[in-house]
Amino acid sequence: MAWAKANGTWRDVASGYVPEPGDWVCYDMAPDGIADHIGIAARAHARGVRTVEGNTSWAGFSREGVAVAMKPITTARICGYIILTRAA
Repeated sequence: MAWAKANGTWRDVASGYVPEPGDWVCYDMAPDGIADHIGIAARAHARGVRTVEGNTSWAGFSREGVAVAMKPITTARICGYIILTRAA
C-alpha cells in the first residue's frame, strides 16, 4: 500500500473506483488497516469484481486452494486497488 500510495497508483475502496482487469485487489483480512491479501482483477462492474487469487477459495476467504471468484466490491475486506497496467 505504501509503495502504491507514494507512486500514485493506489485507489482506496471508498473512492468508488471500479477496478479494471489487471488491477490488484487489496484485502485487509485482520482488519488492522494493512493490506494482507491480494488478488488480480479479471473483470469488474459496479457491484462486484471477479478475481484470480491463490490461498483462497471460491466460497469465501479460506486459506485452502486457488480460485477465480466473483466477490462483492462492497465487501468490508477490500481496502483498495493498485493500478499497474496503465499510467495513473
